[in-house]
Amino acid sequence: MKIAVCGKGGVGKTTIAATLARLLGREGTKVLAVDADPNTTLATALGVSAEVAAKVVPLTENEELVKARTGVDPSRAVGASYGSILGSTTLPPNLVSPLLTMSPC
Repeated sequence: MKIAVCGKGGVGKTTIAATLARLLGREGTKVLAVDADPNTTLATALGVSAEVAAKVVPLTENEELVKARTGVDPSRAVGASYGSILGSTTLPPNLVSPLLTMSPC
């Protein structure tokens, strides 16, 4: 299952995404919550401490991890830069699945 939460600013996207992630997780569903918003408030909404959240390295800055885990070289994917992949509203299915994503639309 893939769920994308998007919309204009200030409408509660982070709250909805965090709530869905927690509810699905409680039911035993494996959840990957991806926050594409530069305001990294999804971690806070999920209950991650500020100290732990500060240690998270954005995927756009960790291309070696993406390559190691997916076999995809982000600098060559889609014939563009990795940043342009994350800027799109959908990610290639071989990068993340299942996916709960916060993304500007």
